[in-house]
Parts: sequence; structure tokens; C-alpha cells
Amino acid sequence: MIDGIREKALVFIAEQARRFTGAEFGEVLLFSQTEHFEQLIALGVRGTYLPGAPRSFSIYEGVTGYVFRHGEPQLINDVTQSKEYFVTFAAESELAAPLKRGDAVLGVLNLESDIKGRFNQNHLQITEFLAELVVSALTSIDLAKSIFYDK
Repeated sequence: MIDGIREKALVFIAEQARRFTGAEFGEVLLFSQTEHFEQLIALGVRGTYLPGAPRSFSIYEGVTGYVFRHGEPQLINDVTQSKEYFVTFAAESELAAPLKRGDAVLGVLNLESDIKGRFNQNHLQITEFLAELVVSALTSIDLAKSIFYDK
């Protein structure tokens, strides 16, 4: 049950990020302790939930890897100008915010658009706020799981 709640919470937050920014694609990536991200939630055009086996990405590749390693968000309005961009969605713009608990980076909230110049500073602020909500949701759900299920 907790995993279902976790999934619904992450889908909801990722969809809000996608909707508020106009991104065509959004995902929540969590660090898996193996120098890779696990894609927990992926949303496609118009919020279509893309369930399935999680994909894995190296923390040393792409914009998401850069955001994870440096703990700082990235707003890239022309991915052809970014040395960090790694093609996964044929995007033109990318916006990624770290999922941080204190100083530790847990993962990345990543948004992509097929329109150059899609994102602005307001989108960045919203995405950073929603990344904080992802961490709060994960923390609350983990706490509930430890209280009610791990006895």
C-alpha cells in the first residue's frame, strides 16, 4: 500500500511540474547507491503516465547527472549549447532541480520540452519548490512505512 501511495504522490508532483512549466516530459530520478539513477516516475505529453521497468542512468552523464553531482539546478533553453546534454527525449530545452535532504542529494526532478526557450526563472523557482515537495513526500512516506509496516 505504501508503495502505491508513494507512486501516486510522485506522479502527482511530477505532473504539476510538467503542467506549470509546459514541459512535454517529466521524470523523478532517485540515486540508487550504485552510481546510477533509477527512473521512478516518467510522464509524457499531456501527463501520460509511462509505467514500466525503471530505466537506469549514470550519475556521470547528462544534465541530470550534473545536477546530482553539483546539487544545483540547471535551466537550459537550448540543449545544443550544453556540453552536459545527453539525448533521451530529443528535447530542445531542459530544466532539472536536485532533490535535496539537507546537504545530501537524493535525485533529480527533470523536465524536458521540444520547444527551444520553453523555460524561464519562474519555472525554475516552481521546479525547485516541487523538488522540495518530492523530498517531503518521500520522507513522510518512509516514516509512515517505518512506523506502520517495519515492526
